[in-house]
Amino acid sequence: MFVPAVLLVIQTSKLHKQRFRRQAAVRKTVRSTLITGYLAQLEAKSITLQLSNGSQASCLLPDSVRCWKNRQAVQADSFAPHTLLYIHVRHTKNGVEATDVADAASWQWLVFLRKAIQHGTLQKAQNRSLTLLLGTPPLPFTYTLGPSTLWGSKSAQAVSNPFLPGAEVWVIPRALASGKIEARAVADTKQLALLLKERSAPIVHGVVKALDESAHTITLLTAAGDVRILALSKEVEVRQGRRVLSLAAIRAGAHVLVRIHRNTLLQRVVWRISVAAARRR
Repeated sequence: MFVPAVLLVIQTSKLHKQRFRRQAAVRKTVRSTLITGYLAQLEAKSITLQLSNGSQASCLLPDSVRCWKNRQAVQADSFAPHTLLYIHVRHTKNGVEATDVADAASWQWLVFLRKAIQHGTLQKAQNRSLTLLLGTPPLPFTYTLGPSTLWGSKSAQAVSNPFLPGAEVWVIPRALASGKIEARAVADTKQLALLLKERSAPIVHGVVKALDESAHTITLLTAAGDVRILALSKEVEVRQGRRVLSLAAIRAGAHVLVRIHRNTLLQRVVWRISVAAARRR
């Protein structure tokens, strides 16, 4: 059967437009991770909010949902009707599920905990969680622990948790898609916590102290004040703006930005070095 070229182009264009609309709708839905509105209906396994535009939005309440009122963990039935709530949601095979339901004060607190380094007193430590007393008055909050969590004590990095209940610690947070907050680094001083954060980062700023081409390493005084000897990948790139440089062009005292990833042996190595342009006097 002969299909006119013009008709084929129109049909193809319509298919692309429909596909684009579907993809855009999916992307929009996935990005909508926060629902804000007034409590309209609460059931055993679901919650409905009245939105500012007059419509309603509902989501499921799984057993794992965390509910917060006045910055404290509560049950879902603790919220009075018409309370302004913030619900963090994620999309699962079961539908749209709430991970956190919080009143206004608690949501602002959670946002702060997700972004800012925290100082608190260790209340309880388990294999996969760490509970601290934070703020004044002190309120308990539990961080998730993962295989990438770093520990530091007495100016040095520790292999495992060196702290006992009652110890004062600083925590660097990492927000997870599940709504939980992971402890990215835990240390007994703020400076050490920031050093550990930098050691786990994929990008590091610093000043070159030394370059050993034979050992294939670079030594940096980092922005956090750490002295680090970093291994270089065999295919390391050196750039200054758009210019490609050789390793030999790097001089001690140069300001650089290095990018780090894991190679096939899961070793952290530098794969690119960006050299800052020399400042004009």
